[in-house]
Amino acid sequence: MTTTADVERVILWAAIEDLPALWSLIDEVHALVPDRARAAEQARTVTEQLVRDGALTVLAAPAVEGDTTPVEDQNEALRLMSDTRWWRTPDSYDEPVVRVDITAAGEQRYQSLVAASTGRSES
Repeated sequence: MTTTADVERVILWAAIEDLPALWSLIDEVHALVPDRARAAEQARTVTEQLVRDGALTVLAAPAVEGDTTPVEDQNEALRLMSDTRWWRTPDSYDEPVVRVDITAAGEQRYQSLVAASTGRSES
């Protein structure tokens, strides 16, 4: 059974590796959760909580391949994340995109989750 910690770990790792678009996080979670609708819901719920907790920051870009700008206001970041269009794969690379980035707190949280999943204590 997939736990919230499993989903957090996958999302945080994606943010460590890259600046994932919200829609791509669904694919990351779908690798753990076979039902795509459940994967989408878990990706949205867990990502929102990670933003609230300060583990992730939200970035906006005018196009998929464009430069990103941090969304400084958390209420605005959460409002963007609640819009379902950012969770759908764009039709073209000219469309705006919302991404997430890892914070120092997010990296620490990821390390704690990895340590807990392997039974090792943090060092």
